[in-house]
Amino acid sequence: MRYAVFAKCFLFLALLAWGVSPPAWGQTQPPDSAFLATTARQLNQRYEALVQDQSQLYNGKEYVDYTRYYRKAEGHQFFESNKLQPGSVQYQGHTYPNIPLLYDIRLDQVILQQPATSFYLHLVEENVAAFMLGAHRFLRLENQPASPHPISTGFYELLLDGPVRVLAKRQKEMKELSDQKIYYPVFRSIDQLFLQVGNAYYPVNKLSSVFNALPAQRKELQKFSRSHKLGFKKATREAHLVQLIGYYNSLIPAAASPTSP
Repeated sequence: MRYAVFAKCFLFLALLAWGVSPPAWGQTQPPDSAFLATTARQLNQRYEALVQDQSQLYNGKEYVDYTRYYRKAEGHQFFESNKLQPGSVQYQGHTYPNIPLLYDIRLDQVILQQPATSFYLHLVEENVAAFMLGAHRFLRLENQPASPHPISTGFYELLLDGPVRVLAKRQKEMKELSDQKIYYPVFRSIDQLFLQVGNAYYPVNKLSSVFNALPAQRKELQKFSRSHKLGFKKATREAHLVQLIGYYNSLIPAAASPTSP
């Protein structure tokens, strides 16, 4: 009798945790066997739904950290940190929040760890529509050869959304150096900035690149950049580009947006 009461309390708490409404207990409560059978069926259905949903996410190929074969390394291959960061991912038409992620920007791969294991895998790139890594949002863009100024297929950070988008391609190159016959990798960041105007992508490495991509508002942009002392030195290039394009977007009515949704 004591065991039955304990089991019923445990299942009641489990149902609350899973969001399943338990049958009312009172003078008309069902027999213990019927209650337990109903509860077990509900919990099993919830568990199977959860497992099926998660199995779609954890179905990539194994990711092996290729720097582990070296005694040392200068830097690493990941975006910002070589530790798992809070994130979310849109994968195969589903959104998965609160997923710790890594982003190998040398291989352009999104990495996650299988729960309760030391096994890492990388998601199938073409199945990833977008992902968040901390406060950074990345989109997968496809190469469109017929488009003017196409870009290579891959993940791009969305720095500014609007009629004209500001995008950044985050990359790292790896070189192997030696020190007293000890070989080790050295990583160097390579960032490329782009403007997306409609279905065209314009690389931006200097201020004149912006004026050439947006000739209709050249005078306004030049005046704004001079009055706000915008320069395109490496340390300030991204922030100043976002500021300049933010001003440009404010000049365009929403109905005239040249960027595809």
